[in-house]
Amino acid sequence: MKNSDLKRTFFKKGAAALRNLIEIDQECYCCPICKRLYHYDDLDSGELTLEHAPPEQVGGKPLALTCKECNSTAGYSVDFAVVQRQRLIDFTDAVIGQKRNFKGRANFLIGGETLNINFEKEEGRPSIKPVTKINDPRSSRHMKIT
Repeated sequence: MKNSDLKRTFFKKGAAALRNLIEIDQECYCCPICKRLYHYDDLDSGELTLEHAPPEQVGGKPLALTCKECNSTAGYSVDFAVVQRQRLIDFTDAVIGQKRNFKGRANFLIGGETLNINFEKEEGRPSIKPVTKINDPRSSRHMKIT
């Protein structure tokens, strides 16, 4: 099903549920996060967007419609944390041997200094290379996977 069709399906189901709860003259959809009401035209304007759970980047499926503002807020707070956690899990799995192929970056704290590295694993063979352009001994971050 195309995203536009899926959004319309979510809108119609949400509007029907809203009519069961309150007496309302128009067909409206209520954003489940901020509780603002939206009209059918807001589907085409981009004001209503598909919210995925977990985030789409880690295989999530569309769960509901949310307003663009709430979806964006979730994107840079909750979704970002979920994606970063999945990257850490993938990195850890590669290091301990559960993944045969992997490419990613990490920051290690070694002797009080931060070292930015590229970590690759091809067919089970690990490779760690410093990222010379962005190694800054004054950086205080460590083990951040990007």
